[in-house]
Amino acid sequence: MYYEKCIKNYDNKKLIKLSQLRRNLMRHLHDENNLSIALEYYNAFNKLLAHDFTITKQPMFEWNNQHSTCFLFEKINVQHLLSEQYEKAGAKSQPIEAKKHYFEAMKMNVENIRDLDRYLWEDSDLLMQPILQSNFHYSKLFENTSLYYHAMYEYRLQNDKDTTLFTIRRAYHYKTFTNLWCKQSAEEYKSLTLLEMAKALEDDKCGEKLALIQDYKDTMQCKEFYTKWYQQNECVYYKPIDTSLTIKPFTLKEAFQDLSKLFSPSPSSQKA
Repeated sequence: MYYEKCIKNYDNKKLIKLSQLRRNLMRHLHDENNLSIALEYYNAFNKLLAHDFTITKQPMFEWNNQHSTCFLFEKINVQHLLSEQYEKAGAKSQPIEAKKHYFEAMKMNVENIRDLDRYLWEDSDLLMQPILQSNFHYSKLFENTSLYYHAMYEYRLQNDKDTTLFTIRRAYHYKTFTNLWCKQSAEEYKSLTLLEMAKALEDDKCGEKLALIQDYKDTMQCKEFYTKWYQQNECVYYKPIDTSLTIKPFTLKEAFQDLSKLFSPSPSSQKA
């Protein structure tokens, strides 16, 4: 891929550099961590797109053995790669840094959704590929938002914050929305949500506490609490193990409103 052979009315040195950056990215495409390499190319590529230029020879972009002459095809694939790399970085980081990485991944997902709205290129052989499906990127957005809220939850746990229920409940709901593309289990986040609901109840409501986490009493996150509350109930409270409490619902409409707030420029929307 040689941009300098395909484009004019743009700084030729920058085009040569852009070609070099793309070749470097392709060489490191399957590296475990190619985030900085992908970012360098992505930023240079976006600078090209921000200018008017003339195409003298239609470039051919290749990703995963799929080819297209559409510049948006290139942009979408790089953004998806960046999203995956930010997600990997988040998984290896402490909660406060993980939250930042997941938010960057979310921004890439949103960019892909926006770009697909204006993708008018006739790539009939590619149109059924996941990378060109809006629901695929919505699912990725919901997945990264779930991880974003889970990182907030872990941060609050580590720092004895008292708002853990809200964050883990959001993480759970966003995880369920990933089924828009493919089914993923949300059981872990569901169990943590029910556990936080139980922890928020008064001590004398041991029966309800037990009922909330009964289905998860043998899991690592709930076992200790179930044993403690069961002993308290048997020795002190004698309450029936029953509850009418359920997880507060959260609709897709509310999710989009929430995402709009997260992406607003307000600094308060990004507090840990």
